[in-house]
Amino acid sequence: MTETSNPTIAQHATEIGVINLNKRTLIGIVGTAEKRRVLVRFPGGKIETLTLGDTLKPGKIIAISEDAVMIDTPTGAQKLTLPTRSAA
Repeated sequence: MTETSNPTIAQHATEIGVINLNKRTLIGIVGTAEKRRVLVRFPGGKIETLTLGDTLKPGKIIAISEDAVMIDTPTGAQKLTLPTRSAA
């Protein structure tokens, strides 16, 4: 069985300027509502697959929705959302 890419994410992956390569970025969310995983790209280019409860600097994943992940950090909750292309 093969998986197909989300057309929006696939398009953004090949466009210049959609993803800020200098900061942590949510690039994908996969799985069912009960077992979601997120793909996070870090500034150095490393991509990690993470799930609810996993830790990443500087916090812990506390929620994953269809289009965002919430991270509990020492300075408060941080929300990462999937990238969107700015209107041209």
